[in-house]
Amino acid sequence: MNGVHDLGGPEGSGALENEAGEPTFHETVEGRAFALDLRGVSVRRLSA
Repeated sequence: MNGVHDLGGPEGSGALENEAGEPTFHETVEGRAFALDLRGVSVRRLSA
């Protein structure tokens, strides 16, 4: 798939490589947003 909705990138471009020592989140706000998203998912599961 090489269309607008393909989030994986074009075919044949190879795998992404991690940089040595690269942090999981580059900014504090990224980790907080991830935690809020996980919390929202768990709350929705419990209330369903």
